[in-house]
Amino acid sequence: MTIQDLLTAQTTRLDVPALSWYRDGTFRDRYTRRDLREHAATAAAHLIQLKVRSKDRVVVLSNNTPEMFFLLLSIMSLGAIVAPVNPQESSRVVRHILATLEPSLVVIGSGIEPHIGEVAASRQCVAIEDLFVPCHLNTFNVSGASVSERDTAVILFTSGTTSVPKGVCLSHRNLLTNADGLNEIHKLTENTVHLCVLPLFHANAFGFSLVTSVFAGSHVVLCNGLPGYGLWSIIAREEVNIVSAVPQILRMLSARRPARRPSDCLRYFVSAAAPLSKKVATDFLTATGVRVHQGYGLSECVNFATTIPGDVADSTYEQAMFGERVPSIGTPLEGCDVFVRRVEEAGQALEGEEGEIVVTGDTLMSGYWRNEDATRKAIVGGGLRTGDLGFFKVLDGRRFFFITGRLKEIIMRHGEKISPLAVEIDLQDLHAYGKFAVAGFENAAAGEEIGLYVHAVDRVHHAGITRVVNACAPVSRPRLVMIGQQPIPLTSTGKVRRERLAQRFTSFSGHVFGKEPVIVEDTSFGGQLGEAFG
Repeated sequence: MTIQDLLTAQTTRLDVPALSWYRDGTFRDRYTRRDLREHAATAAAHLIQLKVRSKDRVVVLSNNTPEMFFLLLSIMSLGAIVAPVNPQESSRVVRHILATLEPSLVVIGSGIEPHIGEVAASRQCVAIEDLFVPCHLNTFNVSGASVSERDTAVILFTSGTTSVPKGVCLSHRNLLTNADGLNEIHKLTENTVHLCVLPLFHANAFGFSLVTSVFAGSHVVLCNGLPGYGLWSIIAREEVNIVSAVPQILRMLSARRPARRPSDCLRYFVSAAAPLSKKVATDFLTATGVRVHQGYGLSECVNFATTIPGDVADSTYEQAMFGERVPSIGTPLEGCDVFVRRVEEAGQALEGEEGEIVVTGDTLMSGYWRNEDATRKAIVGGGLRTGDLGFFKVLDGRRFFFITGRLKEIIMRHGEKISPLAVEIDLQDLHAYGKFAVAGFENAAAGEEIGLYVHAVDRVHHAGITRVVNACAPVSRPRLVMIGQQPIPLTSTGKVRRERLAQRFTSFSGHVFGKEPVIVEDTSFGGQLGEAFG
């Protein structure tokens, strides 16, 4: 099955809602399945006039809009390859993507930063709204292109935590196998209403909110970003069942209890893209009465490889989300398998034994675009080496997986392996003082040392921070605590860019640390924290 098959096969119940559009929290428009087909067909006709053919690459630089939703489907239906790119990327990264992909067309959404528009204009370029002007070739099979399920449908670029992002090549089969698995595990139907506030250029929204929702025939409520606490009004008005989110959104929504009880239709929020702490999950449940179902995956396996099932029993949910030191990422989707690989020796880990998470199955990418070396390192023996550390526990007869850290981020201090994520879990009380993150940095005395950065937006008394840090076990206690006004460096989905954070600690590479943490003020961002260090 292909995206072309998916769109052409929808011939019944064409008047039911497929997409509702909210801009800045305000309802703007509603589109039926018939509208979806017609808009996708109109865009396809324009693409053909622009000489876009099967296997051509089309880069789309746009924020969330209905036109972007339709266009992504349209490009894939032609057998061309879509590459949705974050329009907030730097000019350097966009130039790299364009040079690597050599696209036949670049599509620009409205409101794009001028510097990105200038870079895109170096190629054949068109405004997204121009692709939806009524066209006389407005039929779906205008191309006559034959599309195979093994053809590449999309290239998703990783967030580029190193120097440049890599292009993940996903086939029609990859996308629709993942959609089938998500459809089954969340029990989706054509009556399901899915709220999307995450960007469609990211794997989470692309695979779940776009492809899976169209596959299931569900109704998507699309926003151009998080509408703040107005989210609850949208949920009530649209009788939303499932909301896709990230931990940062859950933390913000937990800060203020909803004015009224969320709609009875709301089943749960799905959290992914960044680690979810028990504190955030508990605070959200306490403030809203709504469950959080954590999921996990990478662009390299479309998006989700695991998630807490929609039909999980109450007792199993409690065990999975709150019974271990971290919330569970759930059970594997149909179409892929997940296991834990021993790091120090060959073989699969046993229940409760920590190792590297490996994903196999029909959702795995064909490889990185024009990067065979990186592909060989990522997929070994038919399995995707995720670089994530974790373990599994059998609950209610199923394997539930748990993520404990990153293999590449592991800090080697005096020969001891320490996960920065595990340290952050022990430091949860620091949220009272500001946002914080941990990273390892080179240190001549210890090999690597643990650095903690606290982003203080106001005066902070370091005695309280010292008290929280000293409560950590000595083996994992940060020895350098830096308090400053620089934001924590994050990816677009809220993951800590630890390699960038570590750069703030490099001046301490030759320092010999004792048992007590050294607390310093970061003045590189300008300004002082006043009485915090008086």
